[in-house]
Amino acid sequence: MVSARGMDIKQFALFAWLPFLFSDLGCLFGGYLAPILHNRLKLQLVNARLTVISLGALFMIGPALISFAANPIVAILCFSLGGFAHQMLSSMMYALMGDVVETPDVATATGIAGMFGYLGGALFTLTVGALASTIGYEPLFALLFLFDVVAALVLWAFIGARKPAAVAQPAV
Repeated sequence: MVSARGMDIKQFALFAWLPFLFSDLGCLFGGYLAPILHNRLKLQLVNARLTVISLGALFMIGPALISFAANPIVAILCFSLGGFAHQMLSSMMYALMGDVVETPDVATATGIAGMFGYLGGALFTLTVGALASTIGYEPLFALLFLFDVVAALVLWAFIGARKPAAVAQPAV
């Protein structure tokens, strides 16, 4: 923000904490939203979690809009929305793991998913570092939105929408 948006270091320090606060709120919001969708809208729990992940993916539009923000504070708020969205869907990914993987395998599946997540994060960081100086950050922030939307669609495709269990009719 200092070099790209012209903020002085004091201005930046006043607002730099917002993405962290929004990220924390995203974790909490995602965790509370899934049970609300489950209880009030009668969605299956897996579908409620997938819906929260999908909403989080759509909210990742925040970072994609950073390039259109003329005001540095608006840019920080767009980035904060991205933190909110990412943590919202990230917390649901861990909860979803317990819903779709057999109980003895949850820890293994979570560990493998975490390994690939961190490996992807490391590779993405290296890629961003290499590309930021040539094409800038804005297209890369737009890719974050695209990656999360594609990931949500992949989850729906692989896990699929769950239908309510049929209620057994008593024998007459």
